[in-house]
Amino acid sequence: MSNAAASRHLSGLEERLAVRLIERNTRRQWLTEAGQDLLQRCSPLLKDGVRDRALSPKRMLRVTSSLSFAMIYMAPMLPAFRKLYPKLDVQIIAANRYPDFLGAGSPSGESRRGPPCWISQIGA
Repeated sequence: MSNAAASRHLSGLEERLAVRLIERNTRRQWLTEAGQDLLQRCSPLLKDGVRDRALSPKRMLRVTSSLSFAMIYMAPMLPAFRKLYPKLDVQIIAANRYPDFLGAGSPSGESRRGPPCWISQIGA
């Protein structure tokens, strides 16, 4: 994030909270008393949130591969992978064909030429 963008976000936060969080001059910046209070209250939450996000990805992981690769290499790893990332939805599309990634109506990269063989749809 650029300095200008960070400054705009900070100014917006200060405006919403109706309090000055940082004093600025041409040579330095420092936290106001309100800024120090906010930092002390929010630091544990921010640390926990960043750690949780880094260690526990969420959303969908969609993998397209050949049928043989999925069966030989990916399927045996799924249980251990699922234990490591329980909040991640895993979708494996295995077929012996090339996907049409640019085809209309196919944002996921799934080919429109025929039905894929779904190896696994694991979801939370």
